[in-house]
Parts: sequence; C-alpha cells; structure tokens
Amino acid sequence: MNKIVAELKKIVEGLSDRVVLGANIPAAQHKSLIGRGGQTLEALQTKHGVQVQFPGSRSYYGLGTLDNEDELNDVESENLVKVSGPKAACEAAIKDMQASAKSAPPERERSAQYSNTNASAVTETVEVPLKYHHAISQGGQFFRNLRNYGVNVDHSVAPPRGSAPARPTAGAASARIDADEADPSQPTWELAENHADADESISTWTLKGRDQEGIDKAKEALEEAIKNAQAISHVGFLTVPDRSVFPRIIGSKGATVQRLRADSGADITVGKDDNIITLQGTLHSVEVKTPFLN
Repeated sequence: MNKIVAELKKIVEGLSDRVVLGANIPAAQHKSLIGRGGQTLEALQTKHGVQVQFPGSRSYYGLGTLDNEDELNDVESENLVKVSGPKAACEAAIKDMQASAKSAPPERERSAQYSNTNASAVTETVEVPLKYHHAISQGGQFFRNLRNYGVNVDHSVAPPRGSAPARPTAGAASARIDADEADPSQPTWELAENHADADESISTWTLKGRDQEGIDKAKEALEEAIKNAQAISHVGFLTVPDRSVFPRIIGSKGATVQRLRADSGADITVGKDDNIITLQGTLHSVEVKTPFLN
C-alpha cells in the first residue's frame, strides 16, 4: 500500500493549470462526436491534449468538480459533457465539439420513430427489482445501447436520483491501511453491504421494438445486466487524505483506473467533491483483489 500511495502522490506535478469544464452538447449528437470505435473522440483528445467524458462513461464522475459549474445550472444531465486539461485547450475542444454538433445530422428521428410506434409494434415486459435500476442504467447508456436493436423502454416506476450506496456513518467498522490508527495521513477503509436498506419493490420494464429479433436481443442484454447488478453485493470506501492522488488513479484518458478495474473486477469511482474512492462488486473483488488494499 505504501508503494502505491508513494506513486500516486507524484501526480500533483504539472497539474496547476488543469481544469474541468462542462459543455452543453445535445445527447443526440454524442454518438457522432465519439465516432466508430471512438476514433473521432480519440482524434479530438489528441488534437487538444484533453480528456473528454460523456455521460454514461465509467470515468465520467472521476474528473472532479466543474470549474464552470455555475454556468451550467440549467443543463440537463444527459447533455453535460466534461472536458479536463489545460484551460485554453479545454475551451478549444469544447468549441470544436459544439461546432461539430451543430453540423452533424440529427439522430432523434430514429428515436421518435420508436416512440410513436403503432399497434403492430412488438412489445414485451420484464420485471426488474427497483434497487438495480441505476446499476443497470449506467447513466442512461444502457437504454442508448438498446436503441441499436430498435428498442425503447418504458418503466412503470423509477427510483429517485441519488440512490447510490451511502458511505457508512461514523461509528461503522473501519480500519487504517498499513498504518497506525493514530496516523491521520494514511487512508482509511470502510466496507458495507450493498442494497441493505433498498426498496424491494419491482418495476415493470416494457420493451418496444420493430421486430421480435430486436426484442430478444434487448431482453438478453437486460437479463445479463440484472445478473451483473445482483453481483454487486458490497461497497467499499477508501478515504485518502489528499485529492491530489486522484489524477494518478484516473490516469491518462482513464487508462489507470481502467486497469485497476480489470485487475480487481470491481467498479472504481473517484469522488467528485470529496476524498473518497468508491469500489463496488463482489466481496472478493472489492476487499480481496483490489490493488489499493494489497
């Protein structure tokens, strides 16, 4: 653990000009800005030397607080794209994205086609535990993926926002990692059972599509997503003394945190407004295989 912390602390060098800016980019244009296989996004990031995260990406919430947050109060969350890097480079990248979004052909026509399906459209229902809604949705990315099969989804009920597991309150079991308990400079680790007090009600998801083939693919994807959500049985909270280690954990274009996720099998989220790294997964992946804890 000491070796990892020592390595992470080096990240502060050269970060004094780093900012995180938000941009209002219509969600309907995100796909074209990312491009096939992410090629368009990769070119944009290379051109300006920035990191761009779209809603639904795994590193979206790891970029930290927006420096222009006050300017974006009325922006819908699905339209809010985050850009990090030197300020001038971020502003130039945002300008390029906004110009590309204006010139790109609208993609809402296909969505509207399925929203206005007639009586002959194929529909099926699937019962989904309400407590898994956000884990499945992934910020709306799951539903955007289903549109590739020509399928839209209606929910009989959806949970309110902010239903992510909360950090254990003071007094919950916790421990210092490789450090004396009296040393406040060392990270602390807390573990909690996921969905312990969650709403156990069921939501009915109605899948609407053009044909049975698309519906079958959507159902298969949903069933797999439910299974994955069920596997997220525990949540760990690693609190570090200094947020300066976060960029090192994220890595260039999110590469480091992606590697750590692959090594552990746990989902890792870096806190936006605090010093907490949240890990979600099976008990084994969160507490045994996570690199932070070894």
